Amino acid sequence: MAKEGEIDWMDSFCTISAEALFILVPFVVIGTVSFYKGEAHSIIYKPDWALAASIFLGQVLVKMVSGLLTAASTIETGERDWGVISIIFASIIVLLLVPSLLVLTLVLVAPQPSKGLAIAQVVLFSFGLTIFILFGTLSHGVEISALVRGSRRLAIPKLESDVPKPPVEAGHRPAT
Repeated sequence: MAKEGEIDWMDSFCTISAEALFILVPFVVIGTVSFYKGEAHSIIYKPDWALAASIFLGQVLVKMVSGLLTAASTIETGERDWGVISIIFASIIVLLLVPSLLVLTLVLVAPQPSKGLAIAQVVLFSFGLTIFILFGTLSHGVEISALVRGSRRLAIPKLESDVPKPPVEAGHRPAT
């Protein structure tokens, strides 16, 4: 349990992990059926991996936007923050979501997906799950904290350049 005014990261992690587990439920069924049919070796060739990666990545983008919009009135952000947020969004889309959808397409249209495609989709799935848990936890924590605090400001460390300068007394010039 977090102290008053602090983000409860464990609660956020548990909430996001519970969501991830529900997305993973079909894999339990697929695994069980594959083992029952004696086809456990073919699990990585199923297109469900790339599909789930796309779902995780899409969900984390929605969670990030939701967290940012909820916290927008309680966090003092500057341009540097939005630049970092923009590069995170662009990276998730360009480096993970688009490749996941391309691999999904190739796995679906291939008569027999190659081992390279099978490995690529499992790797993208692993990245998608990791990104979902990391950024999902962060976004959830910020959003819940903003909702709980209402109009109070979140304590976010600032750069030294962001610290306001003391007022200049009349008749004195600031040192340069």
